[in-house]
Amino acid sequence: MSKHGDQYDWIVVGDDPGALLSAGLAAKLGLSVLVLPLLKSRGVLKTKNDKFLDPESNLLLGVGKPDDGGDSGFGLLGRCLEQLGITAAELSAFIAEDALPQVLTPHCRIQAMGSAEKMSQELRREWGDEELKGSGWATALAHSEKGIQKYWSLLPEAYAQAAQSKSFGQAALDRLFPKSARHAGALASVSSRGLKDKAVAGKWFSRERLRNHAHADFFEGLWAGLGGSSFSSPRRFQLLQLAALRAGAVSVSGGNAAFRNLLLKLAKRNGADVELEAECQAVFVSHGKFVGVQPHGHGGMISGSGAMLGVPLLLAAPCVSFNIGTGSPIQLQGRSIPDGWKLTLAISVHPEAIPPGSSRRMVWHEEGAPSIEIELTRGSGYGVRESSSSRCVIMARTVMPMTPESLTSQTQRLTAARMLRKLTETFPFLDYHIEWIYPDFRSDESQEFAEVYGFSSLTAIPSNLLCFGVSGNGIQTGIEGLFVSSGESFPELGSLGYAVSAIEGVNWAARRSQISGPFANGPGPDSRAQTLPG
Repeated sequence: MSKHGDQYDWIVVGDDPGALLSAGLAAKLGLSVLVLPLLKSRGVLKTKNDKFLDPESNLLLGVGKPDDGGDSGFGLLGRCLEQLGITAAELSAFIAEDALPQVLTPHCRIQAMGSAEKMSQELRREWGDEELKGSGWATALAHSEKGIQKYWSLLPEAYAQAAQSKSFGQAALDRLFPKSARHAGALASVSSRGLKDKAVAGKWFSRERLRNHAHADFFEGLWAGLGGSSFSSPRRFQLLQLAALRAGAVSVSGGNAAFRNLLLKLAKRNGADVELEAECQAVFVSHGKFVGVQPHGHGGMISGSGAMLGVPLLLAAPCVSFNIGTGSPIQLQGRSIPDGWKLTLAISVHPEAIPPGSSRRMVWHEEGAPSIEIELTRGSGYGVRESSSSRCVIMARTVMPMTPESLTSQTQRLTAARMLRKLTETFPFLDYHIEWIYPDFRSDESQEFAEVYGFSSLTAIPSNLLCFGVSGNGIQTGIEGLFVSSGESFPELGSLGYAVSAIEGVNWAARRSQISGPFANGPGPDSRAQTLPG
């Protein structure tokens, strides 16, 4: 099909950022890599009159420098980009400022801060000393943050060390990164000798679900603002871990669509074959092992030693329906049913509509209702010609339930009306400054809503709009050599799951080719420390 013919070491099918990142990391190691599209994600939508819509949050965790005293200057995702040779100009071009969310509830307005000390000061301003201390949150965060960040900083080197050991295997990877280890990593410092007040911090972990907490609306809003997406309440250690990783968060100029394009550019620069016009038609499996793929218009099978599916398994399953040889039909393990899907409104307003002190990213949350993420941006960041350079565009996103009713125009318009009502409560004079809304739901004559969200069925919803639960299934599919990176893989890690999926998959591919995996010889925050906390 390209310079590597019909045989590749690593094949990526789909455009999940973790899958695309794995393509670059594998190519960097000298492996032959092929990237094929499958069920393309919904990118930025634009109209002829310069209206535009970004359906995805543009927050990425683990790109900037975590607050752990490391030497590399990057978090885990940033270190992956560093491995791919991203230039300073490319890095600065795709990173925007003010990534951390401001959480709005019926009872408080709290800005997420980069350090535990500043975060505590912000909470103390709203809650007071006694209530903050009684919650256990500030103590748990302050004493767990370093341990959690160190856990993630050392993860690549730990993988590299395990890959080089004689006893390396899936069991070794499971010891490094099972669900219980993620739990232990989050609690590492809480149980350490350095914790001054275990009783107070212990209150934070005394009950599993956030909804049992007096300030559950704030914590669930913070969870949604940092990348968690579910109708279910996360466990407290899951929020603690996500919050501890906020110091390396950045906003992406141009949104996740621009990030995908960057990953494709880096993959090609490192030697990957990217065939965006040849969509994958079938994924072949023989006796429980991945053996190859067939793109549309290609006469035969392209063989592969390993592959990463960059779409949810539920959507990929129809393509993995071919079994070479005898045996029962293929069953992909670990398939998750999405909790819901994300609906977005874009609203262009004059800057006077935005009150002073508003963050560029906000999350409204109240008990019994899905969160609303509010992002302030400009068309210039998306390559859109603006009718007025002073105009601000509000991207408002919420999660729709995964039900047939959510596909009806009536339900969608009612949800959009609720979102606009909440926005006018947040920005009191918003009504007077609206230039346009896209898609426009206010008139029955407008067809924009049907054009944007008129999905014929739940399976027709684009993969990047799907939202999964609070606990993921990792990258395994039950088929040897076939892995998955999608929203169902590591939803509790937000966008950091991209890096975890890529590193795990490429380490497998490297081991199979008997070479060292990513980071085996690269710089790290502390290359001398080889023991994971927890």
